[in-house]
Amino acid sequence: MVYKKLIISRAIFLSFLTSAAMAADVGRGEELYELCAQCHGETGAGNQAFEAPSIAGLDQWYLEAQLEKFQLGLRGAHPEDLPGMRMRLCGSVALWLCGSVALW
Repeated sequence: MVYKKLIISRAIFLSFLTSAAMAADVGRGEELYELCAQCHGETGAGNQAFEAPSIAGLDQWYLEAQLEKFQLGLRGAHPEDLPGMRMRLCGSVALWLCGSVALW
């Protein structure tokens, strides 16, 4: 019984730590999104003038994967992909911060 209480108390403690870390990530993501908003708009609706697609409502995992692909040069490397090349330059957010941006 004592062991069960110990496990439950540790689980509760870890959930508080995770929630606090996630809140910090969301706040950091909001700050970092200011760079993204210049092309994708404040709400992420996109901007045809910049050929920036809508990113609002996309899943976090998908956004993280795309940001990582820009970082690694897997996207935005083709010479005819001018919007992708711009995104590659703007997507220079460190890989470990991409999750914060996508989370926000």
